[in-house]
Amino acid sequence: MSLGKPAWFLGLWTGSLWGLANAWCLVRTARCVVSGKRSWRLAGWIGMKFIGLYGLLVWLLIGWRVSPVGWVIGFTISLIGLCAAQYPSFRLAFLRPSSGQVIALILGISWTAALLCWAGTACAFEAASGSGPAHPPEIPNFITLITHWAGHGPVVEFLHTWENGIFAFIIVFIVGGAMALEARSLALMPSRGQVAVEAVVEGLEGMVCGVLGKEEGRRYLPFLGTLFLFILSMNLAGLVPGLKSPTSRFEMTGALALCVFVFVQWTGIRRLGVIGYLDHMIGQPRDPVGWILSPLMLFIHGIGEIVKPISLALRLFGNIMGEDTLLGVFVTLGALCMAWSHLPIGIPLHLPFVFLAIIFSVVQALVFTSLSMIYIYMMLPHQEAQEAHEGH
Repeated sequence: MSLGKPAWFLGLWTGSLWGLANAWCLVRTARCVVSGKRSWRLAGWIGMKFIGLYGLLVWLLIGWRVSPVGWVIGFTISLIGLCAAQYPSFRLAFLRPSSGQVIALILGISWTAALLCWAGTACAFEAASGSGPAHPPEIPNFITLITHWAGHGPVVEFLHTWENGIFAFIIVFIVGGAMALEARSLALMPSRGQVAVEAVVEGLEGMVCGVLGKEEGRRYLPFLGTLFLFILSMNLAGLVPGLKSPTSRFEMTGALALCVFVFVQWTGIRRLGVIGYLDHMIGQPRDPVGWILSPLMLFIHGIGEIVKPISLALRLFGNIMGEDTLLGVFVTLGALCMAWSHLPIGIPLHLPFVFLAIIFSVVQALVFTSLSMIYIYMMLPHQEAQEAHEGH
């Protein structure tokens, strides 16, 4: 079967939806029978089940030509999810989920399974045929799927060109929207979301104020906290099926490093003044020897300020790209191990590296934010910064 057709994806997705709809019709029919309502309602539910659902199934298999094996797998996922939702241990683990949460969980599992099946098979076929892209291997995202299915066109070219920016905007929308919703619903008896947000903010405040002092730390906490959450979310996005880590491309890390560079220089000019900033750049000479060496110090400081954002960008880019490449390679190997079955399944060899990628993603976000914080501290008036730190 051609990978260009979404047969396996549609099979898994429609199979899980069909299983949920079938269970819903069965429950409604059983309620009508138990309550003794042998009327048009019972006939309607039976007709919907046997005519509507089974007619839809035939249309999907013949008209859309979805994969029967993929449909069976999706249907099985829905049955397992509905059965597991009745066990006390499951309900305790998910804090007594509602029907909507169970359905969302089943559909999410189906989406993930479908995407991983397609991604693993696509990686395996590209590796086996040698027709893969020139860039390092990575797990396909939903823009890759659209490009593969839709072919060439202006919209596809736009999505492919601005892929990293699109994922960055998606992450901004998700993280910013979650923070805004929690900020609007603050209460004395906090919800779980409010507790989580407060824990993150307090942790960031403690880290920033521990270096810059209480007064200076709170002044620069919005910038540094936003920087940390944005980078961490982008780093972890590559572990979510269908998404991609924008920080695995140098364009994104370079833009972040450039923002830090401009902010640090602007902070130095604003806090020190133009004369004080130039005095800082030439090494604050106070004697004849210092003035003689001031051109050399200006050159050294200038090179240092330029190297700082380059090192920030390269460090973050290299680590995240390495993580994504490692996951892509092992997804490909896992799919190749099951290539003999001619099914879009594979061995999850990449699973142990997912936990390693989570650790590295957090560490790299902390390193980028900490170095940015140190660069800001170095631009503050030394006497004021020392007093603020001692006051803390």
